[in-house]
Amino acid sequence: MTRRLESLMLTPPASGRGVVVHATGRTLSVSRLDLSTQVDRRSARVSAPHHVAFGETLAQRALLIAAGAGGEALAAEADAVTAALLDLIESDVAPALIVLDRIDLSIALAVLVARTLRERGPALVVLDSLHFALAASSHTLTLEADARLILTGPRLAGLANVTGGGALAFESAAREAANDAVTLSSRDRDRLDGNEGAGTRAAMEILIRLAALHDVGHLVDVLGVHLGESVPGGETAGQGSQTALSRLAALGARVAVPTTFDGAAGETRSTALAAFGAVRERSPTLPDGGGAWLRLEDGDGALWYEVPEWFGLCAALTGRAPMIRAAVSPAS
Repeated sequence: MTRRLESLMLTPPASGRGVVVHATGRTLSVSRLDLSTQVDRRSARVSAPHHVAFGETLAQRALLIAAGAGGEALAAEADAVTAALLDLIESDVAPALIVLDRIDLSIALAVLVARTLRERGPALVVLDSLHFALAASSHTLTLEADARLILTGPRLAGLANVTGGGALAFESAAREAANDAVTLSSRDRDRLDGNEGAGTRAAMEILIRLAALHDVGHLVDVLGVHLGESVPGGETAGQGSQTALSRLAALGARVAVPTTFDGAAGETRSTALAAFGAVRERSPTLPDGGGAWLRLEDGDGALWYEVPEWFGLCAALTGRAPMIRAAVSPAS
C-alpha cells in the first residue's frame, strides 16, 4: 500500500548553500523576475501588469526565481537588482528564502552584503533543475539551520514511490567554513580572521562566499580599482545600499590597493569612500558612468576589467578577487 506523502526533504550541495539560516515561507515561483523594475520597493509587490505574478507580494515568501537559459545581465542591470534587493531587505519586506536554479551574482551580492554587514536578509540556496522543479511544486519551503530543505504541499503526494519515504537526494548537512572550497593564501587567512580589521574581514568573507558559489577555487591579486558614478551609496543606489556602505565605513574599512572614484558623489558615498582612503579622480581611459573596474595582471600586461559595484568595492578593500566569469569582463 502506498502512503500519501506531502513532504520531501533534500539537502543542497555545498556549492549551492549561499546563506543557510532557518527560514520558512509560502512558495512563490516566478520566471525572470526583474527585482529592479518589476517589484515595488516599498510594498514588495510585483508591479509589472503583464507578469504572471502581478500583485503578489515577495515579503516573507519562499521566492523561487528561474533564470532558465538566458544570458548574464549587463553590469548596470545587475547593480540595479542588487540595490533593489538591498532596499527590500532594509524595509523588512524581503523574501524569507530565495531559491535559484543557477547562481545569480546580483542577488548573491545583495544577500551576502546584507547578511555580512547587517545580519539580516533572506536565506539563499541554489538547486539543480530537477530539485528546483520539485521545490516549485511545493506549497511551503523551510530551510533548516543544518541546510535541510523541507518541501511541503499536496502536489508532492504522488512522489511517494520514488523518494524512499520522503528523503530526496539526502546528503550530509555538516556545516562548512566559508573558505572550505577556496584555496587561500596566508594573507587571505589573516584578512578572513580579522587581523587586518573588521571591515577587511567582511569584504573578504563576501568575496570568498561568491567564489565558492561560482566554483572558483582561488583569488587573484588586484592592482587597482576605479569606482564609477553608481558605486554603493550613490544618490540613486537606495537606502539599503547606503546603510550597508555606512556600516562598512563604521567597521573601519580601508582600501588595500590604489582606488579612485569619480562622478556626482552623494554625501554618503563620498564620505565613505574618502574614509576608506579612495581618491576622487576621473579616469582618462575608462568609460564614464556607473560600475566598477579592476586592474588585473594579464599575460600581455595589466588590463582593466568591468565588475559589479559591490564586487569592486570588496576587491578594493582586500586587494583580492575571484575571477568569476559572470562578474569580470575586460574593458573594450
